[in-house]
Amino acid sequence: MTPRAAHVREQVVKAEKELERRKADLVKLEAECPHEWEAVDPRVDTQRAYTIPAWKAGSDFSPETHVPSKRTVYHRRQCFHCGKIEETTKTKVKKVIDEPDFGDART
Repeated sequence: MTPRAAHVREQVVKAEKELERRKADLVKLEAECPHEWEAVDPRVDTQRAYTIPAWKAGSDFSPETHVPSKRTVYHRRQCFHCGKIEETTKTKVKKVIDEPDFGDART
């Protein structure tokens, strides 16, 4: 191995160790953070609709298949203190309580 190649490999090993150390520091910082979340614009992925053509191979046959479009919204939040970003596709419905309307204007 040439001295230059050995030097570059040594630098790579040092950089990988430094990266692992810094990742551990970040995990510790995030674990100790009191997290105050703020909303970040959601990310939307859209997969266009497409059609798989019919095919036949010997006695096997598959008809033409339509695959509908799919839209996935990734809701995101970011911690104001440490910058940690969390992302989810899950949503929950908040319970809405209907209030009776008696039609009078006294309320």
